[in-house]
Amino acid sequence: MRKKPGFKADFEVTALCRIPLAELRRRGVRGLIFDLDNTITAWHSMEISPEVREWFATLPEQGFSACILSNSHQERVLPMGRTLSLPALHMARKPLVTGYLRACRELGLKPEEVAMISDQLLTDIWGGNRAGLTTVLLTELIDNREFLGTRLFSRRVEKLLRRPKRPR
Repeated sequence: MRKKPGFKADFEVTALCRIPLAELRRRGVRGLIFDLDNTITAWHSMEISPEVREWFATLPEQGFSACILSNSHQERVLPMGRTLSLPALHMARKPLVTGYLRACRELGLKPEEVAMISDQLLTDIWGGNRAGLTTVLLTELIDNREFLGTRLFSRRVEKLLRRPKRPR
């Protein structure tokens, strides 16, 4: 497992449909792990847009297996997985590496063959980097509603981490 330091994603894109699937495939990625809130659907929503459903339906024909990895409870996560016909792992305790490795085992792939896709730099991207995954940060939120701790703490820290470094 090749760990990558820090909070920098390998790719930054605005939304799911902009994920560079061909480039990921060229890099040997065969599996995709998705966060749920503000990645697949709005925070605390049980609705998945038709466009997102269609996009997920194209993944197998493009050579990708996928699963959902969420810190949310099973009553929310498992139905979302069923809706997209994906394995869905709940209470992942991200950014701890164990959840990412559990998702890799679920996909039957090594960490270097898997990408983590999320809108969250402090949990998902950091944890994915530590687990040795390729990481993809989605930079536009589906909805501005979020968990209070994310809005008040995480997003502020993310802005500082993503701010360009000034030359000395």
